[in-house]
Amino acid sequence: MNNSNHNPKLINQKEAKRLIEQLAFEKPVDSEHRCFTRYAFILSRLWIKVGDLDLAASIFMAVVNQANKLDKSFDWINNELGFELVAAEQKGRRGALLQQRLWEDAGSDEALDLFNERLERFNNFGPNSLPF
Repeated sequence: MNNSNHNPKLINQKEAKRLIEQLAFEKPVDSEHRCFTRYAFILSRLWIKVGDLDLAASIFMAVVNQANKLDKSFDWINNELGFELVAAEQKGRRGALLQQRLWEDAGSDEALDLFNERLERFNNFGPNSLPF
């Protein structure tokens, strides 16, 4: 459940690309919550790791739009962008990473829910097709 007063809004590919570019180049500093600083770091690294702004924007868009659909918080978005960054760094091992994270959390109900959310995230990219 979203624990903030603001719900993440749906974004499209163009908006995702613009936000990534803006955060990557401006390197904002949010001393109170450091949310924007973390977004800037993760999105910059994601863009570098996947090597393609369109692909980084697709991943960002998928996470944000899923957060909107599931009424998740901005902290959840930060955590999931962090997961997708790790997945991008382990090229082609996203499925193994999903299994590992589920196992690390002892298969709790919460861990299983998160596992399913992560599996569902890229369903719009086609059967067995992830954006990376």
